[in-house]
Amino acid sequence: MRKKLFVLLTAAALSIVGGCARTDASQPLTQEEEMQTESEDMTDTPDKDEMSDELPEASVSARAAWCIYWDANSAQAAAENMAVYDELILFGCIYEEDHTLHIPEALQQLYGEFPKPDQETQIYLSFINDVMQEDGTAQQKSPVFLEEVLRDDALGDRLIDDMVSQTKEWGLDGIELDYENVQKGEDLWNDYLRFVNRLYERTQQEGLFLRVVLGAYTPVEEYEFIPGPQYVVMCYNLYGTHSGPGPKADEAFLKEMVERYEGMEVTFAIANGGFEWDDQGKAVRSVTAGNARKLAKENGVEPVQDASGALYYTYEAEDGQHTVWYGDDETMRQWEEWLVQYSGHDIMVNLWRLE
Repeated sequence: MRKKLFVLLTAAALSIVGGCARTDASQPLTQEEEMQTESEDMTDTPDKDEMSDELPEASVSARAAWCIYWDANSAQAAAENMAVYDELILFGCIYEEDHTLHIPEALQQLYGEFPKPDQETQIYLSFINDVMQEDGTAQQKSPVFLEEVLRDDALGDRLIDDMVSQTKEWGLDGIELDYENVQKGEDLWNDYLRFVNRLYERTQQEGLFLRVVLGAYTPVEEYEFIPGPQYVVMCYNLYGTHSGPGPKADEAFLKEMVERYEGMEVTFAIANGGFEWDDQGKAVRSVTAGNARKLAKENGVEPVQDASGALYYTYEAEDGQHTVWYGDDETMRQWEEWLVQYSGHDIMVNLWRLE
């Protein structure tokens, strides 16, 4: 891992061991290094029993964050937090119905305003299986798109060419593949993995890095995922648009994620913000941590911290009582703590999303 994160984040491990820790304003707070003084008497060497008690503690040794094009503050947030992150991801490129790339105007603007990274921060361009429709709306995480692309090697290779050329045109360091809903297609996993393998081989040839985003319950025990790409596991949306009110993650869920991916070298992604539900338990919108705090203040309510680490509150809306659950900086530190605790070794954590 890069040297700046050892400087900034070594203390994260110490705070984790002491008791409490992906972002509001969108990332966990930067930690200061706590140095351990060595004895100047080199002859005073501790015995083996003493040395065994002084093994380095596990920590979050590297971080990454997504910068999304529909948030006008993304570029400024990246500039303010560049030193905190090993990787930043421009999110992201989508597709037209004919499978050609669609680069949203706001993404072009984000790229144009993005701060110049230092040599220790890698910038990725994310590619998402959202498809623009004729009416101007986008079909999100389209399984139909996946079936068409993953089962046609010639078409898939054309998309790989587009990924590489766009990433290199912008002078970025790597590609992020965020193709989701593979499980909704009919027996698509083998086709998906062949695509990943071809994409990884191509990025190696082009001198690019590759990140591959995986859903929480990707069947990694049933299929062979080649070593080489950085696999990023989405450890969030335990509750969300698919459910009633609740936190994006909790301790049991994060422990399950660590155990599920124990046989793979993965990066863990956590998410700040949350959702608002109506009195029927239907999610009506997503909220950032900042928006959730503002809404609570406007309605004169005080958020309560749950055992999950997330915060929640209710307020009276025009159509009845609404419930809000969200995660802030303190929540992210708590979730990081659990991930480190159950992993038992240094880990990399990604934050959805930089605000």
